[in-house]
Amino acid sequence: MSFMYVTEYAGLGQDPNGSVQAVAGPPLVEQPRVAITGASAPCLPFNPATTIVRLHVDVIASTNVGGAVATTNSGRMVAGQTEYFRVGVLPNGATMVANVIANT
Repeated sequence: MSFMYVTEYAGLGQDPNGSVQAVAGPPLVEQPRVAITGASAPCLPFNPATTIVRLHVDVIASTNVGGAVATTNSGRMVAGQTEYFRVGVLPNGATMVANVIANT
């Protein structure tokens, strides 16, 4: 079985000169992995303090970060790819999630 891994972070790291291009550890949340199938599947809602999420997939898949379901037209990731996304709260006040679906 294939999975999407979701890790949540509060923001960027800091050094004496300001922000650095790396997330600040430790992570806020390491979510349970999400099975990747032929139907869109969401992760758990993000923690309200989360500002950056790390998504990693172990097969070719499409992801959608926000609230909408993922389709095969959503952002495609190759097997073993990791991406970082800035997140927040949706305009309607709902907490964001990431959705994933298998792709080729």
